[in-house]
Amino acid sequence: MSQSIVMKNNIAANHALNELNANNRAFGKSMKKLASGMKINSVGDDASNYTISEGMRGRLHALEQDSRNAQNGASLLKVAEGAISSTIEELKTLKEKAINAADDTNTDADRAVIQKEVDQTLDQIDDNANVTYNGKMLVDGSHDGKDTSKDNTLVFHVGANPGENIHIALGDMRTDALGYTKEEKDTDGNVISSTFVKLSSLSVETKDKAQEAISIIDGAIEMALDQQTTIGAVQQRMDYTDALVTTTSRNETDAESVIRDADMAASVVETATNSMLVDASSAMLAQANQKNSGLAGMLNDL
Repeated sequence: MSQSIVMKNNIAANHALNELNANNRAFGKSMKKLASGMKINSVGDDASNYTISEGMRGRLHALEQDSRNAQNGASLLKVAEGAISSTIEELKTLKEKAINAADDTNTDADRAVIQKEVDQTLDQIDDNANVTYNGKMLVDGSHDGKDTSKDNTLVFHVGANPGENIHIALGDMRTDALGYTKEEKDTDGNVISSTFVKLSSLSVETKDKAQEAISIIDGAIEMALDQQTTIGAVQQRMDYTDALVTTTSRNETDAESVIRDADMAASVVETATNSMLVDASSAMLAQANQKNSGLAGMLNDL
């Protein structure tokens, strides 16, 4: 069957133009993949996987902040631990002085001199309790967890979801809060009364007071060591949490990469193919536009 020569519609050219436009779009997308390194650059590329990928990226940002929170929390606890360690060393010094004062090789005049040293050491312990992190008092009793009206513990948020927190109560390390409980017992050994004797009242001015001072200091050391143990346990938990967050973040990154990152080798092949198709479509469009040149010649002969 012979094909009619028409002038108004160049069907072949229209087909070639459509193919050229489609190939240009495909070439643009493949070039964008190479330039960005991602096979999904917008929601139009793959709506469902784009949504999944963005959700993963949101969780990744949260996990990164979780890791920073855990590290900052560990730094805060190290500051508190340092203050308590210093206090324990001061308490050891106090015990040494109390034992010295309890010995009768000293006179009361000697004990008065020792008391001056004791007073200076007690002041240093109170200074230790004023340690801060980012302006926040740590071991002055403001975060001891004993406030029944509110949670006054320190809270470290180390999860991507609400309530994923680590709490720690830091006790009062001032001399008014450290000491021991003195108990009065009856003849059967039953406790009939108890009194908390504060470290701040420590005196070694007499032999008897020096003897009691040893008990007060031992009680203070026990309280300080107990707090130090609590901090150590939470520090260990912080380390485990940070390690878990890091592992989770790495796995989430790998999963997000599978969804969104481009296979560069495949993208190079795709780009080269689309480039050749663009060239071929352009050539076919030019050929189609030359198809009716003979008709123009016929019209010129009229």
